[in-house]
Amino acid sequence: MLPREQDIHLAGTYPEAVPVTHESSDQLIATTRPMEDLGDLIALLPLGDNVCWVRRGEGLIGWGVAARLQVRGVERFSRTQRWWAELCDRLTIDDSVSVPGTGPIAFASYAFDPQDASEVVVPAVLVGQRSGQTWMTVIHRPGEDPPSVPTPNVVPTPTSAQWHDGALSAPEWEKIVGRAVERINAGELDKVVLARDVVAEVHGGLDKRMILTRLAQGYPTCWTFEVAGLVGATPELLVRRTGDLVTSRVLAGTVRRRGDAQADQGLAQQLLASDKDLAEHAYAVRSVARALAAHCTDMDVPENPTVLELANVQHLATDVTGRLADDAPLLALAASLHPTAAVCGTPTERALAMIAELEGMSRDRYAGPVGWFDTRGDGEFGIALRCAHVDEQSGLVRAFAGCGIVAGSDPERELAESNAKLVPIREALTT
Repeated sequence: MLPREQDIHLAGTYPEAVPVTHESSDQLIATTRPMEDLGDLIALLPLGDNVCWVRRGEGLIGWGVAARLQVRGVERFSRTQRWWAELCDRLTIDDSVSVPGTGPIAFASYAFDPQDASEVVVPAVLVGQRSGQTWMTVIHRPGEDPPSVPTPNVVPTPTSAQWHDGALSAPEWEKIVGRAVERINAGELDKVVLARDVVAEVHGGLDKRMILTRLAQGYPTCWTFEVAGLVGATPELLVRRTGDLVTSRVLAGTVRRRGDAQADQGLAQQLLASDKDLAEHAYAVRSVARALAAHCTDMDVPENPTVLELANVQHLATDVTGRLADDAPLLALAASLHPTAAVCGTPTERALAMIAELEGMSRDRYAGPVGWFDTRGDGEFGIALRCAHVDEQSGLVRAFAGCGIVAGSDPERELAESNAKLVPIREALTT
């Protein structure tokens, strides 16, 4: 039996706040034990609100709710850290595995704009699998028997999905790209990332587990995720902290693949030679390196990007690494990094102002940090890209895509790039 939930309110502690849920019992134990290999993690997820962070078959999944936090405001990362520390102080942790991802784990999906709601969920049951090890963590009361692992279920599939424009039509979005280019050429800023949304009405079975399964199969090198209804497969690692080692993968500059090896190789070489794409990428790398330098020494920032091949697109990619010079936990690193130039632009404040003026929509949790963290301050955050908010009850799916706009951007080509970035979610709903 899973622990029951009970609402409490900590508005006095978290001023802008935050309904929080956690268990009423004074005694809660987080027990982690090794298990035999369970195979496909996503296939184990039961029906309902789940959490997921999986890449190449490894990672973390969870279900049930031991604790939940909804938080807003510019201090949302530090408030989460304080809430997490207080929650963990109430837990007795019994971890016989002791590798990254064991013990109590929180999953988080932060809004792009601090005024929108961010979500943090601590699953009551978690299964992890990495480097040949498998484990289960259960948050329970003393004397309770641990739950059994669910039997994989047959997941329903949609009968149809009709796509519609979101906040802006495609021609309207091209116009705002053109306006942004004019303002960049006038010297107002160097780069801005403009996003668009599209909405699907899904008929028949709509199940987030189906979307997760198809994304994981189609994009195994991406991080397939689910937190509080946001599902996706992101290629971009905002930050990973493992002890004192910090890593960030920067992606900026994109070309669509054609499915022909020779043609794709030629496109990759064009991408590496493109002044427009190299400039866009350089802005993003500098913003990440500058943010991490506040916490890290021994920084390794490669001079030239490589090309990352995904199933549908190719990106310019740079992995930035460093060693922690302080004890900053993952949440503090994410707070320093967000928003990067890869999802916002540069200078940051001018880009944010232009996004608010031109996009005509709320990004919600699109382009915000998404991932997990543990009691040691370690964990992984990606950037919520190639994603959609899925409402199983209404059958609505809201998908997002964005493009970096610089002086050499062409609105028609940017629209084509955004359509390429929408392919993963569209294909995941294809019957």
